[in-house]
Amino acid sequence: MIIGLYAPGESLFHRLSAGIKIGSLFVLGTLLVLMPYWWTQVFALNIVLVLWYFSQLGFKRLTQIGWVVPMFVLMTILLNGYFSHWEHGFVMGVRLVALVIFSMLVTYTTTLDEMSEFITRIMTPIKYVGGNPALVGFAVSFCLRFIPVITSAMADIREAQIARGQTATAATLVAPLIIRLLRISTEIAESLDARGFDGRT
Repeated sequence: MIIGLYAPGESLFHRLSAGIKIGSLFVLGTLLVLMPYWWTQVFALNIVLVLWYFSQLGFKRLTQIGWVVPMFVLMTILLNGYFSHWEHGFVMGVRLVALVIFSMLVTYTTTLDEMSEFITRIMTPIKYVGGNPALVGFAVSFCLRFIPVITSAMADIREAQIARGQTATAATLVAPLIIRLLRISTEIAESLDARGFDGRT
């Protein structure tokens, strides 16, 4: 279940507001783009890893990222290195790793309610044009929380296929992944229905 992605804790990062954490993610991404030097990317990655350590989440949790993101990072480095410059490829790769880990840090230390409340608050102006800030906030926060669920599901399916002696390829992952996601979506829908969520409040 997606709700279970939140890892309860008493660290300073857990106690920060959702606005500060999401804002920090935006600022980090902006700064890394504006300062595209290898040392700034490495420095940022080290800062993110230090924050992860003090958040008391445990580095073992990082393995839940699966193989898709590392493969994407590797392809980014190789393609940018081949068509541009290897230093540029390294910069892009490290930047992606830093942002993905920081995104996971925000996800694991922020409850869905906190994230939804923050997004709802910043989307308040749309109510003047007939929009529903609460619904938008819920939808956006839910999408953000669902990304790690997909990567975790892919990792589980891949490990299960390897354990059965099958070759884990993109083609063999698609069908089981769709079935898993449909099952998760059904469970979430039932959970929301049980809580009386009707899309208007």
